[in-house]
Amino acid sequence: QLLLSVWFTLIIGELTYIPAAQMTFSMISIITTIMAMFLQKKIYFTQDFVYITIDVTGQCVTDNIGITKRKINGIKCFLAESVLGVNRKSVDIEKPITIPHGVQLRIHITYIHDK
Repeated sequence: QLLLSVWFTLIIGELTYIPAAQMTFSMISIITTIMAMFLQKKIYFTQDFVYITIDVTGQCVTDNIGITKRKINGIKCFLAESVLGVNRKSVDIEKPITIPHGVQLRIHITYIHDK
Protein backbone atom coordinates (compact mmCIF):
# COMPACT_ATOMS: atom_id res chain seq x y z
CA GLN A 1 0.00 0.00 0.00
CA LEU A 2 2.75 2.37 0.91
CA LEU A 3 4.59 1.73 -2.35
CA LEU A 4 1.37 2.20 -4.35
CA SER A 5 0.74 5.53 -2.63
CA VAL A 6 4.26 6.72 -3.36
CA TRP A 7 3.93 5.58 -6.98
CA PHE A 8 0.55 7.33 -7.29
CA THR A 9 2.01 10.53 -5.85
CA LEU A 10 4.95 10.41 -8.26
CA ILE A 11 2.64 9.94 -11.26
CA ILE A 12 0.37 12.84 -10.25
CA GLY A 13 3.35 15.01 -9.44
CA GLU A 14 1.96 16.51 -6.26
CA LEU A 15 1.19 15.27 -2.76
CA THR A 16 -2.52 15.57 -1.97
CA TYR A 17 -4.19 15.02 1.39
CA ILE A 18 -5.60 11.55 0.77
CA PRO A 19 -2.36 9.86 -0.36
CA ALA A 20 -0.44 11.68 2.39
CA ALA A 21 -2.86 10.42 5.05
CA GLN A 22 -2.78 6.92 3.58
CA MET A 23 1.03 6.87 3.58
CA THR A 24 1.10 8.11 7.17
CA PHE A 25 -1.28 5.40 8.33
CA SER A 26 0.62 2.75 6.37
CA MET A 27 3.85 3.76 8.10
CA ILE A 28 2.12 3.67 11.49
CA SER A 29 0.81 0.20 10.65
CA ILE A 30 4.26 -1.05 9.63
CA ILE A 31 5.89 0.36 12.78
CA THR A 32 3.15 -1.10 14.99
CA THR A 33 3.52 -4.53 13.38
CA ILE A 34 7.29 -4.53 13.88
CA MET A 35 6.92 -3.45 17.52
CA ALA A 36 4.32 -6.17 18.12
CA MET A 37 6.64 -8.81 16.66
CA PHE A 38 9.49 -7.80 18.97
CA LEU A 39 7.16 -7.62 21.97
CA GLN A 40 5.69 -11.04 21.20
CA LYS A 41 9.17 -12.54 20.94
CA LYS A 42 10.17 -10.95 24.25
CA ILE A 43 7.03 -12.25 25.97
CA TYR A 44 7.62 -15.69 24.49
CA PHE A 45 11.07 -15.93 26.08
CA THR A 46 10.22 -14.31 29.43
CA GLN A 47 6.73 -15.60 30.33
CA ASP A 48 5.90 -19.12 31.47
CA PHE A 49 2.15 -18.70 31.75
CA VAL A 50 -0.71 -16.47 30.68
CA TYR A 51 -4.06 -16.01 32.43
CA ILE A 52 -6.93 -14.80 30.24
CA THR A 53 -10.48 -13.94 31.30
CA ILE A 54 -13.10 -13.60 28.57
CA ASP A 55 -16.70 -12.52 29.04
CA VAL A 56 -18.86 -14.05 26.32
CA THR A 57 -22.17 -12.22 26.30
CA GLY A 58 -25.19 -11.98 24.08
CA GLN A 59 -28.67 -13.29 23.63
CA CYS A 60 -27.47 -16.36 21.69
CA VAL A 61 -25.19 -17.30 24.60
CA THR A 62 -27.89 -16.98 27.25
CA ASP A 63 -30.38 -18.90 25.11
CA ASN A 64 -27.91 -21.81 24.73
CA ILE A 65 -26.08 -21.67 28.06
CA GLY A 66 -26.03 -25.47 28.47
CA ILE A 67 -24.58 -26.05 25.02
CA THR A 68 -22.03 -23.29 25.54
CA LYS A 69 -20.74 -24.89 28.75
CA ARG A 70 -20.39 -28.28 27.04
CA LYS A 71 -18.28 -26.85 24.18
CA ILE A 72 -15.33 -26.04 26.47
CA ASN A 73 -13.21 -29.03 25.36
CA GLY A 74 -13.62 -28.01 21.72
CA ILE A 75 -12.64 -24.44 22.55
CA LYS A 76 -9.61 -25.74 24.45
CA CYS A 77 -8.47 -27.88 21.51
CA PHE A 78 -9.00 -25.06 19.02
CA LEU A 79 -7.06 -22.55 21.13
CA ALA A 80 -4.18 -24.93 21.77
CA GLU A 81 -3.71 -26.31 18.28
CA SER A 82 -4.91 -23.60 15.88
CA VAL A 83 -4.41 -20.30 17.68
CA LEU A 84 -1.54 -20.79 20.11
CA GLY A 85 0.34 -23.69 18.58
CA VAL A 86 0.99 -25.40 21.92
CA ASN A 87 0.22 -28.81 23.34
CA ARG A 88 -3.40 -29.32 24.39
CA LYS A 89 -2.22 -30.09 27.93
CA SER A 90 -0.77 -26.58 28.19
CA VAL A 91 -4.23 -24.99 28.03
CA ASP A 92 -6.66 -25.24 30.94
CA ILE A 93 -10.12 -23.70 30.93
CA GLU A 94 -11.95 -23.50 34.24
CA LYS A 95 -15.63 -24.34 34.49
CA PRO A 96 -17.51 -21.40 32.92
CA ILE A 97 -19.05 -18.96 35.38
CA THR A 98 -22.51 -17.65 34.59
CA ILE A 99 -22.59 -13.85 34.49
CA PRO A 100 -25.43 -11.51 33.52
CA HIS A 101 -26.20 -12.04 29.81
CA GLY A 102 -23.54 -14.71 29.26
CA VAL A 103 -20.62 -16.72 30.64
CA GLN A 104 -17.10 -15.95 31.77
CA LEU A 105 -14.22 -18.14 30.61
CA ARG A 106 -10.99 -18.26 32.60
CA ILE A 107 -8.14 -19.67 30.57
CA HIS A 108 -4.71 -20.66 31.91
CA ILE A 109 -1.96 -21.22 29.36
CA THR A 110 1.31 -22.66 30.57
CA TYR A 111 4.42 -23.30 28.55
CA ILE A 112 7.83 -24.55 29.58
CA HIS A 113 10.51 -23.28 27.23
CA ASP A 114 13.11 -25.52 25.69
CA LYS A 115 16.31 -24.27 27.29
